[in-house]
Amino acid sequence: MTTVLLELAARPEYQVTLRDEIKSVVASKGWTLEAIEAMSQLDSFMLETRRFRPLADIMLNRMCLQDTTLSDGTTITPGMTVSVGYSPRLLDGRYYSSPTEFDGLRYYNTQERFTDIDGAKFLGFGAGKHAW
Repeated sequence: MTTVLLELAARPEYQVTLRDEIKSVVASKGWTLEAIEAMSQLDSFMLETRRFRPLADIMLNRMCLQDTTLSDGTTITPGMTVSVGYSPRLLDGRYYSSPTEFDGLRYYNTQERFTDIDGAKFLGFGAGKHAW
């Protein structure tokens, strides 16, 4: 949340838009979970902040459960932890248009919603059934 608030302070052009959305939704739904879920512009701003300023460079950590040989011949044995770089893909043009530009309404404007837990595009909360 701190990063979101700092990003919002640094980008006053989003303040009126987000304030208006919050006021409108709260006026119709009150301060409820349903209201929070209806704040799609705020959600987009928060997702973009997480994309643009990730909390860590490595997010996907998995423990190997069985012997595994990678295509380059590397062997991973049970008990070894494998970590995957997270932040480089957040600035990759294959996944995001204008990846080096902050767009607080990126997800709102494209109507992209991250509801697939096994999706590999937005990995801010891990991926797959064993995310930790």
